[in-house]
Amino acid sequence: MHGHAVVPLKDLARGKSRLAGALAEEKRAQLIRIMLGQVVHAAAAAPGIAEVSVLTADPALVPRGAQHLADSGEELNASLARAVHALAQSRAIAESGTDVLLIVAADLPFVTAEDIGSMIEASRGGGVVAAPDWKDCGTNALAFPLAARVLPTRFGPGSLAAHEAEARAARLPWSVVRRRGLAFDVDEPAQLAALAGVERFAFLETSSERAAVRDGRG
Repeated sequence: MHGHAVVPLKDLARGKSRLAGALAEEKRAQLIRIMLGQVVHAAAAAPGIAEVSVLTADPALVPRGAQHLADSGEELNASLARAVHALAQSRAIAESGTDVLLIVAADLPFVTAEDIGSMIEASRGGGVVAAPDWKDCGTNALAFPLAARVLPTRFGPGSLAAHEAEARAARLPWSVVRRRGLAFDVDEPAQLAALAGVERFAFLETSSERAAVRDGRG
């Protein structure tokens, strides 16, 4: 299997707005960059992943180990549809033998190469594979065959069930991978508490923000 991982990323000004009550804008931007770096590093090191792209309007945000994929500026699923179509039509993809696309969230602070590799392994049957969020409702990663690029993505509230419905409508096998590194994303102040004591997130443990991070208050 040869997979291409796509990591969608909002611009820093709009990213993690739900954390605004707990973290200053500068700290939110730093958090976004560090989590993105972790996701890219894990994807690049994962078995079966040949290339990693970051879908963003700002190429300066793309960390080493990934290439830039231009964001059309539309709603997420529309931007992904354009990006997937462009990838599927590219000569580089054809020459690399890539046959699986993996879309993975940029806000997974504990994701590992093994987590990403488990998605590629599960996709060997040619079906659609989803990794749900910690609420078991959203989708933090989605893998599907490149040949099924017409499969619409439904990221947003209730996306896990929506992705299953799309897979079944396309008559593709459906499976779910549940791993902590893929499930734990950071969207709400209460989730910041899990980052306490982790060296790369030490910048969160400062001054007046310490209590908010520890207790998840906004």
